[in-house]
Amino acid sequence: MKNAASSPGAVAVARPRRARWSNPLLVLGDAALVLLLAGGGWLWHANRVPKVHIPAFDEPTPNGYADLVKAWERMVRRGHVEAAIGSGERQTDQFGHVLTPAERAALVAENAPALAAAREALKLPIQVPPARSIDLTYPEFARFRTLSRLMCLEGRVLEERGEKGAAAAAYLDAMQMGNALMGRSFLLSRLVGIACEAIGRNSLLPLADRLTADEARETARRLEGQMAARAPFAETFEAEKWYMQQALLQEFRKSSLYAFALSMHRDRAEAGAILEANGEGRAPALCLAARAAALMGTFTLTKAGVMKANADYMDRMIAQAGKPYPEAIRPVREEPTDAINRVFLPGVTQTVYKEVDARAQNALLLAKLALHAWQAEHRGNLPETLGELVTAGYLKAVPTDPFAADHGAPLRYRRGDAAGRYTLYSVGPDGKDDFVLGASYF
Repeated sequence: MKNAASSPGAVAVARPRRARWSNPLLVLGDAALVLLLAGGGWLWHANRVPKVHIPAFDEPTPNGYADLVKAWERMVRRGHVEAAIGSGERQTDQFGHVLTPAERAALVAENAPALAAAREALKLPIQVPPARSIDLTYPEFARFRTLSRLMCLEGRVLEERGEKGAAAAAYLDAMQMGNALMGRSFLLSRLVGIACEAIGRNSLLPLADRLTADEARETARRLEGQMAARAPFAETFEAEKWYMQQALLQEFRKSSLYAFALSMHRDRAEAGAILEANGEGRAPALCLAARAAALMGTFTLTKAGVMKANADYMDRMIAQAGKPYPEAIRPVREEPTDAINRVFLPGVTQTVYKEVDARAQNALLLAKLALHAWQAEHRGNLPETLGELVTAGYLKAVPTDPFAADHGAPLRYRRGDAAGRYTLYSVGPDGKDDFVLGASYF
């Protein structure tokens, strides 16, 4: 039988085609393909490592940093030095033996080459190598604290010999080393410098009232010079910014955004567990739900966005670093909220208080030394104001209170009713002049 379409006069009728959207399987397939392409495109975009220019390290020549490390290497009986600088009269070695003055003197004599090498290093410009990797541990930082304790042990021996001016100079050497470690260095180095400075300052403080007028003048003169040479805190934030940018680049080149976020939260939980085991804090929970939440929080992030948020925050900290304390901590309330920066940034904000408190303690010690020198030369009488110390040449400028809201405001000073008594204090972190006992006062 012939086909009707091939017969003369026949008309072909086209069959109606079903729309693609009317087939559920095809629609699901198309949607899956679109989602797959979009998701792949977003993953590529989110994990694309941005190009960031990291400034080169401008190292001074010669650099006394390596010489400080070598000075520590020349130390002997380091464990004895660490223990022997304990507070009070009963200084002991690492085995609990109470050191006699003769044994302390012998320990210092054995370490005379290390002390000489450290002081030669302090005559040179010192620049801490920049942190350019998250894997660097800087074991020498703990060694610098040991060096500062050795200097203070020498000061203790000199005190026992009656050489109080020389003892004050030894304590100032420890403070100077701490000050040197702060220049254009990242946050960890700054904290180590603050710690070394505190070791020297805490040894010098009880000696201040026992110096002669000339010794107090000289100690105040040198301390004032160290305070003037202190590196601006903005330099530390600048160095920390580039450390964070380099560290993020390093990790982003090795792993995806999501894998890095999970590893950071895992490391944070492990560190918390160690603190909890030592009775120093509570470990954050790291259950499956917590890991899933951390991962989900990164789906809207990009590597470029994380790095930009980090850099923008550090730029705000740099801009605020030189302002009065209440303004300097203002960016703390504007931290990035993404899952990575929340883990990466906490140490930045805590350092602001440590830095300002250290400066306040130095200012109080400086004023105390100048007031003691004045009293020694004025039959125990005191000046009406701290400004008189400047007029009389004891100081170059009135020590300012870094906690005060008014930039450049002086420390609070009041003469007491009894002869030779006075009150000298900082307003402290709350900024209120109410003389409530706090971290920074005499």
